[in-house]
Amino acid sequence: MTMFSGFPYCFRLGLSALTISTLTLTSWVSIAAIDICDSAALASRTYGQDGRDGRDGRVGRDGRDAADQTIRATGEPIRLDLSGTDGEDGSYGEDGGWVRCRRQPRDERQDLHAADGGDGGDGGSGGRGGKGGDLTIHYTNPSELRQ
Repeated sequence: MTMFSGFPYCFRLGLSALTISTLTLTSWVSIAAIDICDSAALASRTYGQDGRDGRDGRVGRDGRDAADQTIRATGEPIRLDLSGTDGEDGSYGEDGGWVRCRRQPRDERQDLHAADGGDGGDGGSGGRGGKGGDLTIHYTNPSELRQ
């Protein structure tokens, strides 16, 4: 729009729109119905390139299931561990990429909006905990079963 550089900014936009409407054979009345100076699309400008989004984190490994056990009831105390192991934590998501902006434009007559940085990746889900083992008890004397 250097050909209208001697005019105020709002007037330059009006002349540019009128020139475009003349070139496209659009009637001037339809252009006059649009309030170019208050248009939100023309009131601000974005510059720069958005950063890339980070990758999601790795899913944690599942825990191990406990082994099933079979015992014979003898009346003697016994200690058993039938618990599965914990699942591992998921890994962190990757950081979002930096925004790519050169220097901020100077002497602008409109609002400036810089590009957005990338969103960070989601953290990975934790692994599934291992299942507890089953216990089978064989007994021959019912008196060996106590609460």
